[in-house]
Amino acid sequence: MTQSIKLLSSISLVLLCLVSRAQDLKLAGIEYLSYPKVKFKDDASGKQAAFNEAGAFISFPKLLQDKKTILVNGIQYGMVQTSIYNDALSSKNEMTFHKVSYSFTYIRRFNEKWTFIGRLSPTLASDFEDKLSWHDFILQGNVMITKKFNENVVGGAGLIYTMRFGKPLLFPSIQYQYKKDSHALNIYLPIFVNYTYQTGSENKVGLGFRAAVNGANFNASSKSFSSDTEMDRFNYARANIGPFVNYQLTKTLLIEASGGLSTMRMYQFEDVAGSKHKYDSESGGFFNIGIVLLPPRPKKQLAPEAQE
Repeated sequence: MTQSIKLLSSISLVLLCLVSRAQDLKLAGIEYLSYPKVKFKDDASGKQAAFNEAGAFISFPKLLQDKKTILVNGIQYGMVQTSIYNDALSSKNEMTFHKVSYSFTYIRRFNEKWTFIGRLSPTLASDFEDKLSWHDFILQGNVMITKKFNENVVGGAGLIYTMRFGKPLLFPSIQYQYKKDSHALNIYLPIFVNYTYQTGSENKVGLGFRAAVNGANFNASSKSFSSDTEMDRFNYARANIGPFVNYQLTKTLLIEASGGLSTMRMYQFEDVAGSKHKYDSESGGFFNIGIVLLPPRPKKQLAPEAQE
């Protein structure tokens, strides 16, 4: 076993002690999401909207010498393509936005029960049609304190700071993780609820159900819009609900597919004068597929060294 594999296995084991899930640490991944077109609500012109997303990330974890602290540096890229259809005019308006972010995560175990997790992520989010400015920059982050109640339950509370929903928001968060045998429940309110049942040979298959809210906020140029209105910012949000299935391709590669209902879909455009133009669309389906690289599972013989 190479030194890098030993290090990743040690990090997996320490993370298992810290937050009860070695799979919480993902080393790299790519994903694609599709949202077919649906009608805008309360719009007599019959406008419809659809969008596609694609993204990739890579993380670089480092276990410090105290064997109680993990630092994770990460780079993420995301692309959103929005299409607005107007059947009455037989027109289609497409806009493409990009986001590039760096993230720093600090995980510190105080003792066998208590752990601190903090994450900061400065992001450039724009159509990149004009020169970069502070309008392209957003900052996001979260902090959390967790407690291990027993071998099956971890709970925590913290704060989330985000600009994903159109304006700076600071709100409390609550986490609850339960794992026993083949069942795992991970709740991170108000962001997601995730249940997984592991089955198949060597538990390589995961079947589950997920409900999650998400959004994105981009600086926009008037060049992105086929309109006389000079647009300055684009924001959208949605809530996805549905089943998923994943499969462990190798010891470190996991592929996952999900689908279901996308609801609470909101589009908001802000012009240079600060006026906001908000549109709600009907609920519709969605499809998501991705593949992630996980750390190798820790071996038992590493436990004494990792827990020193």
